[in-house]
Amino acid sequence: GGYADKVADDLLYEADEVLSPKTKSNLIESFAKAGEVDGTQYGIPFVSSARLMFYNKDVLDAAGVEVPRTWDDVAAAAEKIKDEKAAEIPYALPLGPEETQGESMIWEIGNGGGYTDAEGNYTIDSAQNVETFEWLKENLVDPGLTYENPATTDRKTAFADFAAGKVGMLNGHPTLIQMAKDGGVDYEVAPIPGKDGPLDSTLGVADWMMAFKDGGKQEEIRKFLDFAYAKENTLKFDEMYNLMPVTTDTLEEMQSSGKHKDLEPFFEVLPAAQFYPLGSTSWDVVSAEIKKSGGKAVSDDPSKVLGELQQKAEETAADMGE
Repeated sequence: GGYADKVADDLLYEADEVLSPKTKSNLIESFAKAGEVDGTQYGIPFVSSARLMFYNKDVLDAAGVEVPRTWDDVAAAAEKIKDEKAAEIPYALPLGPEETQGESMIWEIGNGGGYTDAEGNYTIDSAQNVETFEWLKENLVDPGLTYENPATTDRKTAFADFAAGKVGMLNGHPTLIQMAKDGGVDYEVAPIPGKDGPLDSTLGVADWMMAFKDGGKQEEIRKFLDFAYAKENTLKFDEMYNLMPVTTDTLEEMQSSGKHKDLEPFFEVLPAAQFYPLGSTSWDVVSAEIKKSGGKAVSDDPSKVLGELQQKAEETAADMGE
């Protein structure tokens, strides 16, 4: 989970205090930066994940469509899939409470939006974000090209439907690879389509280590982390569970070994990944609000739904002294 609330309570060592220079410099830069609060790193990434678009090759072939590169391509391909009855759900859009904030951010990135600006201020109801949800409503939801009610559809449902061959396209992470194989789905992955072209970035997610000051075990922590992040140990762990690495030497090894063809497209986008505003102490609360009501932005008035979330985010940030 997040670490910013622990930083606010002065519970954590800075990363510099518990990572040797060699270990710290080996962390993938985008992930190390995502562990910062006010320019100082506290969160230490442990394993990572990224998102790409998955598509069912048989479905796209049956509909006679190319792999989408833009939003308009997605809508046109989904329309063709529906017309040809090539899949039950042309495009799976899970905006239910399981992970609304993830699917939403992927689409927002595609229109130059996101949850915060460069200064860390919330921008949930920015013009770009409102436009994004208006597009989804008008081009995927209203024409019946996705689930009838995305706001109540969770990601696990979308993944299961893709693995069952019911879905043409969706955004997914590496866990979906094995599910698709087990389901006998002939799938491929591609860069996520943005409004005007494929994204060269994507949503990045990490699990985080934190080093607590209580107990004064700074040197013991440093020794343990040097051991845990040594290449032979991260490589063994990541390969055992088919996880994505957070260290550059392990990433290079997994990219070049030829043993991880399925993950190679995900490796390519890791260094440019974008993250939730994890450095904000209010993010956990704001994220929970987005999970509760964010999906309604594609069924109700997007401007109103996002505006209410923006107001709650600003009030939460103010209450927490941000």
